[in-house]
Amino acid sequence: MDENHARAVTACPTNRALTRLGSRWVGMVLKELSTGPVRSGRLARALPGARRKVLTETLRRLQEDGVVERIVTPSVPPAVEYRLTARGVELAGIVSAVTAWAERG
Repeated sequence: MDENHARAVTACPTNRALTRLGSRWVGMVLKELSTGPVRSGRLARALPGARRKVLTETLRRLQEDGVVERIVTPSVPPAVEYRLTARGVELAGIVSAVTAWAERG
């Protein structure tokens, strides 16, 4: 693949979205957050196979994409929770539809 083609593939919004959705924990994070805001500890317990570092990286990428919002409540210790943005709610609906399609076989 030449350099121009590689740049075009990387810049393609559809390719970026599918690559993000193909990440191992993204679908499960979206599912957990689709019911409302979730504290980081509860989210980690809901995804027991995800290492904390991987979960943090996944959440950061979703924040960069405008899908997840991180809320810090000033307390001792600070409480951190995550929730879907409007864009995230839309994406969670799409992922849910794809899941239903896949389960129908």
